[in-house]
This record gives sequence, structure tokens and C-alpha cells, in this order.
Amino acid sequence: MRRLYHERLEKKAFKMSIILRLRDLEPQDRARIVDELTAKEFEIPYSNKKTISRTTLYAWLKEYREREDPSDVLMHKERCDRLSFRLLTEEQKKALMRWRCDNKYRTVAQLREELSVHESTNSGKSPSESTIARFLRTMGLDRRTLLKKDRTPVKVRLAYEAPYPQRLWMADTKGPNLNVKDPKDPGKLIIAKLVVFIDDNSRYLPGARYIYENEENEAVIMWMLMEAIALYGVPDILYLDRGGPYIGHNLKRAALLLGCRISHTNVRDAAAKA
Repeated sequence: MRRLYHERLEKKAFKMSIILRLRDLEPQDRARIVDELTAKEFEIPYSNKKTISRTTLYAWLKEYREREDPSDVLMHKERCDRLSFRLLTEEQKKALMRWRCDNKYRTVAQLREELSVHESTNSGKSPSESTIARFLRTMGLDRRTLLKKDRTPVKVRLAYEAPYPQRLWMADTKGPNLNVKDPKDPGKLIIAKLVVFIDDNSRYLPGARYIYENEENEAVIMWMLMEAIALYGVPDILYLDRGGPYIGHNLKRAALLLGCRISHTNVRDAAAKA
């Protein structure tokens, strides 16, 4: 992690407070104080460590004696390879910048997987997630920075949020609607609507069927769910809007008995299913 200048000064001040206790001592006295220091616990600035090793103390003392510039002694070192990103090729850098600009909500893990999929960016050894994150942060393309720039008060609609298949199924009545002959009155047309079940992780369709508009009810949804479960198993969560066919007590009870939790969108927010 890159330290700001005042943070580096704070770390230097802590080191100096230790070294000033050791610099003028005789070797025998210094060894005794070093033993005391290694046995103590400290609040080390910007570090999870609580103790200091003997090797570290003598390394600080050596640096203090050998450095000629007092303003630079014991300062936290900056990476010498900063901004180089040797593990990223030019093609990978351009692709990461393009993909992040296209979709600021994609995670670093998803971008890393995308690099390995495309032939032009798959150059053998895949860069780590931390390398990709550092590169995007340096370019000002990290998610936090991009989201701060977006001041438009709109709701975020995310897809591909389920961590694995069968975690979350979504169901909805979607288009395109078709005008077909009414089986009860062939001289008239009736609308057929498409009902779809989709797995949020794999985007596979465990169920899809056109039904007549006057047959769109809870019983049809339960029948489609039964067929999908018979083929692919029970999902953990079934995510539905608050349309009439999807809020019935029978559907909820059947899902609970099978071990599937039903979750509904907020009122007047059916688009929340992305």
C-alpha cells in the first residue's frame, strides 16, 4: 500500500523513538535493552504487528548510523517498481482500462478471469488481483473513484451477483408477446406471454414457456417451478416481483417445504432483478 508523506513521517518518528534509546549505549547495555524491547508490545503505526524482532532493531540502528542525510533516515521505503506493472502487457493494460470504463461495477476478480478468456490478453501467467487493482487505482479507474464521479441519482441494477449456480433463480413474465389464435375461439387472437426462470450465476434457463394471458396465474408458475426443480434441483433462493402470479401463499409454502426461500422485490421496483 502506498503511504502518504505524513504517514511515512509518523512511522519514522516511531522508529527514531526506539533508536534514540540504543544509539549511545555500550554493546553490553545495548543487548540488554534490545532484549527488553523484543519482549514488549507496541502500537506500531499503520501495522498489525505488535512486536519488533532483534534483527529489525539492529537493521534500523545500522541504517541510522550509515545514512548521511538525516531527513531520509528510517523513512518508509517506496516501491522502486511503482507504475511499472511488469506483469501486465500493453494489451492487458488497454483491455482493463476499456472494460472498466464500459462497466465500473465489475470486480477485480471478474476482470482477471476476463483476461484469461480472451486470446489477445492471455499471455501465459495471469496477473494477480492485487496487481490489477493497483494498476486501475493508479489510472484513476478503481471502483471507488469512478462511483464518486457518477453523481447521477439512479438506482444500480446489478446482474451476475450469485456466487455459484443454483444459489439464486429469478422468474418473470417477459416479452416478446405473441398474438396467437385462441384455442377456444379460433376466429379470435389472444396474447401469449413468455414466462422465464433464469439462474443468476450461470444465466442458464431452467424453465421457459409461453402461456396464454388468461392462464397466467399461481398454478402455472408452480407447475413450471416443479418441472425446473425436477430437472435441475432446488435453488437456494427464488427472487420474484410482486405480480399476482408470484405472491400466492401456495407458491411460498411449496417453496419452503422444498427448502427454497422466496424473496420479493420492493413495492413498485420490479426492475430490481436487473
